[in-house]
Amino acid sequence: MLLSLSSFALELDEVRHLWGRTGYANTEYFLENYQNLTKTEAIDYILEKASYTPTVTPELAFDHDGYKSVQFSKSDKQTRRAFQKNTANPDKKRISEWWHEELLNTNNQFQEKMTIFWHSHFTSDVGKVTPPLMFSQNQLFRKNALGNFKEMTYDVFHNPAIHWYLDNKQNKKDKLNENLAREMMELYTMGEGDHYTEDDVKSIARAISGVDWDYDNQKVVFRPEKSGAGFNTLLGDFKYYDLDAVIEKLLEQDITAEFITRKLWAEFISYDINEERLKEFAKVFKDSDYDLKTVISEILNSEEFWDETNRNALVKSPYDMIASANLFLDYKSVEPRKFSWWLKGSGRRLFRPPDVKGWRGGKNWINADLILARRKLMNKVSNEIFKAYQKDNDDDAISKLNKKVDTPIRQLFAISEEISTDIKTKDLNKKARYVFSHDNFNFK
Repeated sequence: MLLSLSSFALELDEVRHLWGRTGYANTEYFLENYQNLTKTEAIDYILEKASYTPTVTPELAFDHDGYKSVQFSKSDKQTRRAFQKNTANPDKKRISEWWHEELLNTNNQFQEKMTIFWHSHFTSDVGKVTPPLMFSQNQLFRKNALGNFKEMTYDVFHNPAIHWYLDNKQNKKDKLNENLAREMMELYTMGEGDHYTEDDVKSIARAISGVDWDYDNQKVVFRPEKSGAGFNTLLGDFKYYDLDAVIEKLLEQDITAEFITRKLWAEFISYDINEERLKEFAKVFKDSDYDLKTVISEILNSEEFWDETNRNALVKSPYDMIASANLFLDYKSVEPRKFSWWLKGSGRRLFRPPDVKGWRGGKNWINADLILARRKLMNKVSNEIFKAYQKDNDDDAISKLNKKVDTPIRQLFAISEEISTDIKTKDLNKKARYVFSHDNFNFK
């Protein structure tokens, strides 16, 4: 009887590959136990541990009455400006610091990785959308991060943030605004191409017109007198369409499962797509009623995922760099506010994506402008942490970090090789910075 490759124990480079592609989670467990695990067992362990967990950082409270008053009453310009200065602008900083604190302290790094992934997919920007709405959208990404794409899609479009961001508040039956309607197909479900027409865009715009929101419940509501929901033709079918019917129709399309699976392929396997295999994964995804763990498990267990040519072939995002550096560093002494500044310089400003298409990712992370910023980011991180330990005279913590940096298996996890003896030094920070400036540290 022939044994599947998944029946054999993991080798070090294999577990490093799996660890890197799934958000650098469960590090200590894998360092200690990888030789006792098969690929399938390791994947099952990761997916089980990645089930939804509440945030470590306490959720934020907002002045909802104040936001509601400014948005829905006819307050004068001076009152609105004062509220923006004294409440809204500080809240923008607070939600950014909150997320960075969660990034540093989360017990579920895979969940955090996928929360960022969906933030870049269903894009909204706190420069345009109020902080409370952006925060509530972040929570639904988090709860659906590795859950069900279908449920997440309904949740996203029943949350006001994306309607606000793409001007659907201005979309009325007698004066259509097609911004959100177009992106519902082009960016969020079916992808660009000739699989829909301008008439389809107009049909969706009519169906989702008349939007408003119940601020008390953070939910979308539709005003019948302003809504064009009704009988329309969409993707060849003539029937009654409102928001939910539109979502249902878009999710029925095979091309939707393929579009989302394509993004997952680029996130987990490589930037080169095998179209035949992609369709197979997409069918599994759609047949599972869009269960994300099912399709991700299929991807992680695939020959394509484990192919040696696909290892160390994806570029780390700034978040990946921070998360993977946890091999050596303890971030609890760093202020989240500083991380927000540092990550901004490296191209990833959370709650502030560059545009409606989100972060381009991939090789865009190492363009001429960003490659130096990435190195500066990691230098600032290591300097800040070691300064904090030296200031506190925390010899025990420094000793533990020193042991981590000097451990060959950790060096292999970080850069696929051991630090050679000629660059070993008693200066712990220099050793860490050597690893972080190594070319291999940019890849996973």
